[in-house]
Amino acid sequence: MDFNKVLITSYNHCDLDGFSCSLAYNEYLLNLGVDSVVKFEGPITLEVSIVCEKFNLNFDLGKKSDFENREIVLLDHSSPTHISKFIDISKVVLVMDHRKVHNAHLFKNAKTQIELVASCATLITEKFIEKNMKISTDIANILYLTIMSNSIKLNAKITTSRDREALEYIKQFQNIKEDFIDILFKKKSIITNVTEALYNDFAVFDKFNLCITQLEIYDVDLFLEKNINEILDYILIYKKENNLKYTFLTLIDLKLCKNYLVCNDLDLQDILTTTFNNTFNNNILVQDKIYFRKEIVPLICEKLN
Repeated sequence: MDFNKVLITSYNHCDLDGFSCSLAYNEYLLNLGVDSVVKFEGPITLEVSIVCEKFNLNFDLGKKSDFENREIVLLDHSSPTHISKFIDISKVVLVMDHRKVHNAHLFKNAKTQIELVASCATLITEKFIEKNMKISTDIANILYLTIMSNSIKLNAKITTSRDREALEYIKQFQNIKEDFIDILFKKKSIITNVTEALYNDFAVFDKFNLCITQLEIYDVDLFLEKNINEILDYILIYKKENNLKYTFLTLIDLKLCKNYLVCNDLDLQDILTTTFNNTFNNNILVQDKIYFRKEIVPLICEKLN
């Protein structure tokens, strides 16, 4: 599609996918001669800060003036909520995301691309592939890390052939050592403030009065051994403070490629038990496969309908 002056962004406090997609799509548009900039709404996440430090990249925070007289491209997000207060949604002209449950239709003036791949970075990489366009080394590095992170090194069941093909294209431009992926996984698992980590990742699904927070941890068993009481206490506090019916935590074990659901609400435990044909033990349900929140949401919403 044709653009005039563009500002590219993602959701507030975006993860590595939103960050890398924004930088990569900016490079793509600049290569096509488009007047394009990238701005974010903070605070910066741990994973993004690790990558910024590694590759000397900037997480540029937007001011009101940055958003004036520019069309908006929204990446790795498809809802008018949790975006910069400076965004006029009537100026959003493109929305790209990879979630089954979305609100892209609320952006009345936007072209939308919602496709179920492991990472939105795959959709951005396909833009380069379509033009047979070179990717700069730093951008190739963060795209590669993002797809590997989102797919848990291609072990997640949401991984598609398109994700694999995107990685193959990126490989000719990137220079990351393979062990850095595990280094990234371990570093982003060092959580010094559990309550803050839970709060920063809560996602509310208003229609069902449901809230889910997701953490990706290198050794979930050890993490829960240290923090289970604080987690259960804060989930209950957040639920009451926000007048929610259902709230729980989903944990992805980056080492064992397992999924853990954590809650102490017996009614919600019954719903999750039925949904996943599995049982809770001491308020924890363990599954021998990876489920991301974006996969869990349509499953549980089907039960709540």
